[in-house]
Order: sequence, then structure tokens, then C-alpha cells
Amino acid sequence: MTKKEIVADLFMLVLGTLMHFFYRWSNQNPLVGLVAPVNESVWEHLKLLFFPGLFFLEIELFLFPEKQPSRLISFVLSQSVGLVFIPLAFFAYTGIIGKHFLLIDIAIFIGAVLLTNRLKYRIFDQKKEYPRWTTPFAIMVVLILSGLFEYFSFNAPDWPLFTP
Repeated sequence: MTKKEIVADLFMLVLGTLMHFFYRWSNQNPLVGLVAPVNESVWEHLKLLFFPGLFFLEIELFLFPEKQPSRLISFVLSQSVGLVFIPLAFFAYTGIIGKHFLLIDIAIFIGAVLLTNRLKYRIFDQKKEYPRWTTPFAIMVVLILSGLFEYFSFNAPDWPLFTP
């Protein structure tokens, strides 16, 4: 584990944990609910991985702007894996056991943060040159994911992923 991975892990774990409570602490402010969970559904808890990762990416892009395309694509690819890992792990273990346990849920979150950051920096450290279209593509993916989080926070379908 490199120093940058440890810093990213700690940033995301601390901010993600605090974000779990932001909506309640804000007296259910809808603007806060755009980035923080508004209920206990699996979907809402994906925000705890995505938005701290996005905020950390923004810090990295500010501090190291010369490597923007590689950082963007490594973020999008690693977040895609993490955002799939969380519901798969949650529904797999609750399907087997029949109920959920807070400690396992927390372990899944920690595992997702560690997984996404390991993958993000493995992709980034390959020092691969990406085609010019990957930057707008990565930005588009981030905007679409952000929009989906915002929309489904207050317009959730009656599906298990969105059920508290």
C-alpha cells in the first residue's frame, strides 16, 4: 500500500462515515440529500463511496492537473467496480443469511473503499496514454452517476436496491 492509497483510504473512510449522518444533521435539507444518504437503502449508501471519491479526485486534479485524463479514467473505472461490489456483496450475504448485520455492512463499505483505491492507483500507475475522448467520456460518466444519485434520492422506484 502506497502513501497516496492510505491518504485516499482515510479521506474516503472518514468523509464517507461522516456523510452517513449529514442529511439528519442538516434537518433533512434536500440539497444535502443530493450527496448524502437520505435513507438506509443500499442505493443511498453508494453515495458514501462515490462522493468522497469524487471530492478526493477533485483535490488530486487541483494539485496535479498535468495527469488529468489518467486520473479521470482510473476514477471512473475503479468507482464502477466499487459501485457494483457494494450491492453484490450486500445482497449476496443477506440472501444467504436472511438478514443484514451492521458490522458486515461496515466491512463491505471499508472493503469497497480499499478495493476502489487499489484499483484506481493500479490503473493510474500504468502511466498509459489515453485517447483524447476519454476525458469527456469520464466527465460524462461522473455527471450521469451524479444525476442518477440525485434523481433516485427523491424518486426511488420500489425495487430492493432502493428500499430502506
